[in-house]
Amino acid sequence: MSSVQTFTFTTCAAKQVTLQPGKYRFEVWGASGGSTAASGGLGGYSKGELTLSESTSAFVNVGQQGGTYNADICNGGGKGTDSSYRSGGGGTDIRLISNSLYSRIIVAGGGGG
Repeated sequence: MSSVQTFTFTTCAAKQVTLQPGKYRFEVWGASGGSTAASGGLGGYSKGELTLSESTSAFVNVGQQGGTYNADICNGGGKGTDSSYRSGGGGTDIRLISNSLYSRIIVAGGGGG
């Protein structure tokens, strides 16, 4: 666990990487919710470790910050009910082998709008 790789939101598409055998520490943060006069809620945080014995595909899905009330937010993030309420932030997760919700190994939820 000597190198660090950071992923930030750029697009809704998952970022695929190949993890080589070894021990990994994961830390993920969910995106914050949108805001108007008051601040949106902060996203959640999760951390964990995993040891792999063979090369494995991983898919990193980074949550998008909440926006306007009717915005479609990547990786979750519920819509606000009207223009006074902003959308929630998207969750961030890491998935192994396939980019499926059932393949998630760690998740941090997004913050409320």
